[in-house]
Amino acid sequence: MNSGQRSINGKLTADIELNDTTNWTSWNESTAPANSWTPIGSDANPFKGTLDGDGHSVSGIYVNSNEHYQGFVGYLGVNGIIQNIGVKESYVKGVFSTGGVCGQNDGLMINCYNSGNVTGSYYVGGVCGRSTGTNNEYSFLTNCYNTGKVTGHESVGGVCGLNTSHGPISNCYNIGSVTGSFKFGSVCGHNDHTVTNCYYLEGTTDGIGIDFSDSGKVFAKSAEQFASGEVAYLLGEGWGQTIGTDEYPVLGGEKVYQYSDGTYGNTPLQAGEDGFYLISTADELRLFAAIVNGTLTDGTQQNTAANGRLTADILLNDTTNWTSWNETNAPANSWTPIGSGSQPFSGTLDGDGHSVSGIYVNNTANYQGLVGYLGEGGTLQNLGVKASYIKGVNRVGGLCGRNNGTVTNCYNTGSVEGNNYVGGVCGENSGPVTNCYNTGSVEGNNYVGGLCGMNYGGTVSNCYNTGKVIGTTEAIGGVCGWNDGTVTNCYNTGSVEGNNYVG
Repeated sequence: MNSGQRSINGKLTADIELNDTTNWTSWNESTAPANSWTPIGSDANPFKGTLDGDGHSVSGIYVNSNEHYQGFVGYLGVNGIIQNIGVKESYVKGVFSTGGVCGQNDGLMINCYNSGNVTGSYYVGGVCGRSTGTNNEYSFLTNCYNTGKVTGHESVGGVCGLNTSHGPISNCYNIGSVTGSFKFGSVCGHNDHTVTNCYYLEGTTDGIGIDFSDSGKVFAKSAEQFASGEVAYLLGEGWGQTIGTDEYPVLGGEKVYQYSDGTYGNTPLQAGEDGFYLISTADELRLFAAIVNGTLTDGTQQNTAANGRLTADILLNDTTNWTSWNETNAPANSWTPIGSGSQPFSGTLDGDGHSVSGIYVNNTANYQGLVGYLGEGGTLQNLGVKASYIKGVNRVGGLCGRNNGTVTNCYNTGSVEGNNYVGGVCGENSGPVTNCYNTGSVEGNNYVGGLCGMNYGGTVSNCYNTGKVIGTTEAIGGVCGWNDGTVTNCYNTGSVEGNNYVG
């Protein structure tokens, strides 16, 4: 490229080591490794192509020069791009416009970082020495960070030394030390444009003169705030951090979520000490359902055995007029049941005495309810469904469409409709249902019951129904529409209507 082919493109397919880096921290003007580096591009021949690191890094760079425009790339010209690359365990020294990744930027730098040492006189930065653009073209510096040591005289910054009127900087941070004599700053030493959503570690600057870190352009954070995941969350898209392992944000990495109590974690929901997700809002309940159902698109893995615990009553829709909900009159939000026929929910959902209200399901499919299919080992407990409308085809219930696990201390006061195997608590039951009740209306064709539409090999005990049960054909019951299991200590006071096998 330096011979004149200024617009060629390159992509790294592996990490590259230019020198043995065992003793790289001792490199300086007089202590050098075997190989010196000649920067890509110069003021006479700026690099105008694309260099894509593809997530890889270059380490062992050694530059000891009395020239300007020094760095892995010396001069990035207009329309040039450097992206997805890191400079590690390196020593870069120049005079004007010196940076770990790039000396002078007139193009676009995105997803880049430096962890080496950078030294110069003027316009010295960990990532970029000077970002200027031209009168007709802007330069951009976004999603970049520095953890290395930066030393200079004037216009010295952790990310960028000098940012002129054509160079916006955004979503960057610095935790490396910055030492300067005049116009120095933790993120940018001298800025004449916009710096937005950038952060730095408290106490990273040192020198005489004016520290530009407190100009209101960037924000100081403590080491604890960096380690907690707060900064990764604030930086936004493209940033991640494995909390408890990574001390600071990384490009890519595990997504960071903010919880309702102001803390941060790597799962969409906050987990308690016992591993249960803590659910206090409608959005968090939907997230829990998405984790079980595997419908999140942010890389979160599906977990059909996830455990959740309500910490408050949940309202999915305004229930002011819930009794008028039907197939054509719907509230704002429909509900997707937790678990399905092909992927049953086998974890525990503990209401802890709370309820979910405002559920609206109008679906031409089987296995409908708050939970669609509760599989073997699954548990629903201490939970109520209130002011809700749930309609499906077969195996439809207020709490669960089909139970092959355990349902205990649960109740339903909403309306449930379906064709076959329809129940106030469970549509079809093959497990224990204990200490449960229904006061809501239940309607269907066959196998319709106040508690369970069909009890097939399960046990129903200490339960009652006071809700209205209507079936158009047969097997309609106050407690169970059809029982092929065990029913003990249960009663019904609700009205029951049907044609055949009604009780």
